[in-house]
Amino acid sequence: MTAIGGINLGNLATGLIKKLSSESTDADFSKELSTAAQNDETKINNSSADMVNSLDTTGSGTISKSDWTAGGLSGDTFDTLDIDGDGSVSSNELTYGYYQKRIHSESEDIISKFSTSGSLTATDATAIGMSSSTFNSLDTNSDGKLSATELDAANPQKNMLTKYKALIDGISTSSSSTSSSTSVTA
Repeated sequence: MTAIGGINLGNLATGLIKKLSSESTDADFSKELSTAAQNDETKINNSSADMVNSLDTTGSGTISKSDWTAGGLSGDTFDTLDIDGDGSVSSNELTYGYYQKRIHSESEDIISKFSTSGSLTATDATAIGMSSSTFNSLDTNSDGKLSATELDAANPQKNMLTKYKALIDGISTSSSSTSSSTSVTA
């Protein structure tokens, strides 16, 4: 399991699985997940900033593709992380990429722990304590199964993707040559 800034991605997935197996209400479950996500944000931001500082050879506050690959990292990963397509990766883009990977890894971990079919059935979900109303609300394609993508969409950390995408777009817009600018703060 991947770790960044001392945060083991498996730890949160294990917590999610334990929570799904407990007798807490769906509201308690969502609140605890949201709290955990908020508590991790500072560590993730610090790790992203540290990575930028360690790879940025020009002092620009971002990582160029040449700095990235000189650090032994994949050019394809750089291209994926360069959300705004400006040829550099900022700490906000690193944080966005981290949350994106983390959310999907957690969903895949939950499915692999409780199902052998690659998705959670209503029976699987009931066995781990998920209410049928929660299952039905997450089953957006109404196929009677929850895919990792459907679980991704329900993860309370998803709001972090929205937040960091807005920060990336704000940075991109304010540095463009257009006359309008957007300011987004965390």
